[in-house]
Amino acid sequence: MFPALVCAFLLAGAAPEAPARDAAYWRALADRKFAVPDGASPGALLLETSALLASPDPTLRDGVGYAAAAEWIVRKKVVEPPELRKLLALWTGNLAKGVGQAGDDGVLLRSFSALDLSLLAARDLDTPYLEPAELKALLDAALAYLSAERDLRAYDPRKGWMHATAHTADLLKFLARNPRLPAADAARVLPGIGGKLSEAGEVFAWGEDERLASAVLAVVRRKDFDPAWLSAWQEGLIARAEGLWEAPELDVRRFAAVQNAKHVLARLHVLLSVVPEPPAALVDARGSVLHALERLP
Repeated sequence: MFPALVCAFLLAGAAPEAPARDAAYWRALADRKFAVPDGASPGALLLETSALLASPDPTLRDGVGYAAAAEWIVRKKVVEPPELRKLLALWTGNLAKGVGQAGDDGVLLRSFSALDLSLLAARDLDTPYLEPAELKALLDAALAYLSAERDLRAYDPRKGWMHATAHTADLLKFLARNPRLPAADAARVLPGIGGKLSEAGEVFAWGEDERLASAVLAVVRRKDFDPAWLSAWQEGLIARAEGLWEAPELDVRRFAAVQNAKHVLARLHVLLSVVPEPPAALVDARGSVLHALERLP
């Protein structure tokens, strides 16, 4: 299910052990806006807080596990490449843990590991540190996880955001923006998203369409973008909709696939419409998306 290099990441990553410090310590760290304690290593602390990504308590999972990573990796950039690679190995490995299951808390670790991986991808955009093979392996892992995840719950009143699809879309967005990712690999993002829209079996209703559309936009805005990628992707979405209303009974899964396609294309059209002074390629893409929408039932 997961590519060979992803499995190598699993073996290379540090084991996610339970945090040695109690919840009060982490909440106090958050209260101090994640000022790194004297003598502490932010990379080592993030390895420790990674276990919090599995917590059903959103004040620890979102408020520390993700927030600390965002502060130290992207905003302050105080985590160095060797530590970033340890986190890459750990969080990539987490994507495979229990994948395919649904309805339990296991999705939290997978989903928030994908979200934290998006921070590593964003950091590489600003200060490159990943080797070409590492970028490709991360894309492989993201696409494999997007396809394999079956727990599509978005929000729980007690446990907060789960949002695996949206978090993986964020990871794909930052990867697709990376000019060091070869064009052939960037093109794979579109069919990966198309597959999820088709196979989800339910209509995304918690903003997943917006996040997926942003990932598609990242592909379209690349300097090496080929309009044939967008055309082929849209034709695939349209093909899945053919005959939807001709069957004697409504195929609920196909209906959901068509609605998801409509929602993502509509959002993509909006995003393309608000680009200031768009180049001709984006104007053409906007027209292509509108035409695809018109062809969907």
